[in-house]
Amino acid sequence: MRRGTIFIFVFILVAGGIIALTQLFRSQPALEIIVAVDPLAERWVREAAIAFNAQGETVGVSRRVRVTVQVMGDMGVFGGQSGWRAENHPDGWIPAWGGLFLSPSVGAGLTARQISPSLARTTLVWMSPASADDRVAEPTWDAVQVAARADENLAFPSAATSVQGFATLISGVAEFKLASPLTDVMLTGTDSRAYLTPMINAVPSYATVGADSALTMSGPTGATYAAGMATESQWLSQLNTLSAKTPRFGYPAAPVIFDFPAYLLDSVNQTEDDRAGVQAFAAYLALPAQQTSAMNFGLRPAQSEPAVEQALFARGAQYGIVPVLSSARAVTLPQNTTSVKSFITWASGLQR
Repeated sequence: MRRGTIFIFVFILVAGGIIALTQLFRSQPALEIIVAVDPLAERWVREAAIAFNAQGETVGVSRRVRVTVQVMGDMGVFGGQSGWRAENHPDGWIPAWGGLFLSPSVGAGLTARQISPSLARTTLVWMSPASADDRVAEPTWDAVQVAARADENLAFPSAATSVQGFATLISGVAEFKLASPLTDVMLTGTDSRAYLTPMINAVPSYATVGADSALTMSGPTGATYAAGMATESQWLSQLNTLSAKTPRFGYPAAPVIFDFPAYLLDSVNQTEDDRAGVQAFAAYLALPAQQTSAMNFGLRPAQSEPAVEQALFARGAQYGIVPVLSSARAVTLPQNTTSVKSFITWASGLQR
């Protein structure tokens, strides 16, 4: 047999072997990756996971990755109600507010390793309909507090069960104290709590308001409330209905910036493929196409601002949605989680 013929024969054998091995690896069951996410980013992340799974991303030796999204609110993780532990936990985690988890303790035998500081952004915004201008002069903390003392109804979620409800009260402390970072004394001080008490009492039923004040205020009972606090993304998602009420949006001077960091949840049971799968999905969410998709859900890109022609933000601008989100006085929490948990317990005790 001639040398050239031998070379061709060997080449065909090697190529055939590679193709056969590739097909064998691709026929393996997909690597199932579970990513937990706060409800504020759930719709965006779910849509992204569908597209990610469809493109057939692989890790390791050509092993396909399939992402499943699990909902877990920030307050559940912070309060230790997630049930996560070394033998039972998601592979990745996207909380809403990274500032709540400066030294995250997420479960026994687990280590949370941050792999992205931010995948998207949103912030808290007051809204008062134009029809309520005789009840709330403007959508600001001071005007809303005056309305609360006049027995007007407000809408914002429970601090115990919703990160945006907790952040609403934290924003109030920062506004009252004209300070950030906050200290333990600011959270436990009787003056701060006296400032917040009328507003906490002004929510007639936290169960009725639920986790999405924007949805509540855009519904049939919305006229019950003189003002409400929700995230910018929640207000924008309800803008079609809210526009009939001529909403007035106002941003707190001390904003809480929800930054949606990504974490790898590591334990002795995790494999290198598990870790690679989480990192691949986080990288996918940071791609320009997915950052653009986030804006369709009212979320801002992690590192830029929405273009002036972006439909949702452009519509919101006529009611007070700002083109650039300032973080100059962004609220930061004390590192002592004991004072934070004490604050939540106090607020929850006043809720109806």
